[in-house]
Amino acid sequence: MNLLVPAALAFSIIIPIILLLYFMRPRRQERVIGSTLLWQQALQDLQASRPWQRLRITPLLLLQLLAAIFIVLILARPAIFLRSPISGDTIIILQASASMQATDVAPNRFEAAKSQISDLIDGLGPNDHLSLISMANTPQVLIAASQDKGQLTAALDRAKVTNQDADLQQALSLATSLAAGRTNIQVLVIGDGHVLSPDQTLVLPFPVRYLRIGTDVPNVAILALASRTLQGNLVALAQIANYSHQQRSVPVELYADGKLVSVQTISLAAGATGALQWGPLPATTRFLHARLIAQDAMTVDHEAWAIAGGS
Repeated sequence: MNLLVPAALAFSIIIPIILLLYFMRPRRQERVIGSTLLWQQALQDLQASRPWQRLRITPLLLLQLLAAIFIVLILARPAIFLRSPISGDTIIILQASASMQATDVAPNRFEAAKSQISDLIDGLGPNDHLSLISMANTPQVLIAASQDKGQLTAALDRAKVTNQDADLQQALSLATSLAAGRTNIQVLVIGDGHVLSPDQTLVLPFPVRYLRIGTDVPNVAILALASRTLQGNLVALAQIANYSHQQRSVPVELYADGKLVSVQTISLAAGATGALQWGPLPATTRFLHARLIAQDAMTVDHEAWAIAGGS
C-alpha cells in the first residue's frame, strides 16, 4: 500500500496530544459524601484525575483514538497501485476505420477504444513511454515516446474515426520505424479486427498484442458503386458484401439524380459478395446513389455515391 499524501501523516501528532490530555485531566473537587456506596467508584475517578497516573482505557478514549487515526489516514489518502497492462516502451495502434463507427458498444467502438486507451494513459508509471498511431488507409503518428499524460491525452483527443479501411500492414511498418533504435518495445493494437489483410508475411522486431473492441455482429455493406455504358446504354453496378455468418437477403435502392429508379433484392451466402445491375438509365443522369435497406450495428457502409459516366 502507498500513500498519495504522505505529508498528511504529520497530523498523527494529534494522537499523543489526546493521550496527554487524558494524563493531564484536572483533579475533581473533594466533597463529603454521606454514603459509602460510591467510595470505590470515586477512588477510581480520583486516580484517573491525578496527572501522570496510570492511564485508564475507557470506551471514550478508544473512540477518540480511532477517530484520530481514521482522519489521519483519510488525509494521507492510502492507495494500492496495480500494475498497468502496459509497461516500459509501448506503441498503441488505434483502429480508426469505418467499422469502428458500429454501435454494438456504447457510444460506438471508436469511442470505447479511446476510453480504453485513456485508462492506460492514467495508469502509466514514471518509467513508461507511450506512442499513439491512428490506423486507417494511411496510418498517422499522433505522438511518439511520451511520458507526459497531458500531451498523451491531447493527442488521443485528436484521433478521429474515418470512413476508410484499416491498413494493418502499413500501421505495423510505421510502428517498426518508431521502434528503430529502441529496446524492449511492445505494440498493442486496439480495434474490432476488420482490417486489410497483409499481402506478405511480416517479420516484426517486437511482440504484438491485440485488444478487441466490439462484438461479432452481422453486417452487410456496399463495397462499390459505379456506372458503365454497355451497348450504348448507361447502367449502374453495385457490389454488395455479406459479412454475416448466415445467409442474408437485402433490398437495395438506386437513385438517379435523387429519383428512385428501382429496388432490387440480393441474396448472399455467409461471407459472400455479389453484384447488382440497373439499366438502362437516362443518358442525362449525373449522380447515382445506392442505399441498403438493412438493420445492423454499422450503417456507414449502407450507402454509396458515384458520378455517372464511363464506358
